[in-house]
Amino acid sequence: MVRVIGAGQLLPEGERVRYPRLQADNLLGETLEFPRDLVDLPTLVLLVWARAQQVVADTWLAQVPSLAETVPDLRIVENPVLAPASCTAKGTEDDWVRSPTRTPEGRARTVTLFVSASWLAQALTVTDRSTVTALLLDDEARVAKRWLGPATPERLDDLVVSARQL
Repeated sequence: MVRVIGAGQLLPEGERVRYPRLQADNLLGETLEFPRDLVDLPTLVLLVWARAQQVVADTWLAQVPSLAETVPDLRIVENPVLAPASCTAKGTEDDWVRSPTRTPEGRARTVTLFVSASWLAQALTVTDRSTVTALLLDDEARVAKRWLGPATPERLDDLVVSARQL
């Protein structure tokens, strides 16, 4: 069972799970290795489990400019999660991901994962894939905080307070 953590609180270090080892390309074609490329800075990771959830992810992504001003060292990564079978159509697989990410910054932060959603959810102790999962990772790429669903003023305030603690 995943423990609920209140606003401004982080998971204790002993309860944090590390982002699993993965290699994937961002939409600029740059290869990233996780968790290696997620260490040294706090990172907000948006796990998008289904195409219909992109509108929910966009509520978080719309806040990128203000988050960059408020928490300048916060890295933001969007991870659409597609079934490994989608790899055969790579290049056309995620038009739904590519369309809202027209800027170079948006394409750099979008890293499509061709993995089993159930495997990734289990690795990150995500119990609900019915909506976007927002994870705040510490500087060792461990989950320090999580939110489900769209960005709200309360969740954004909590993100800022929590990220500053890391």
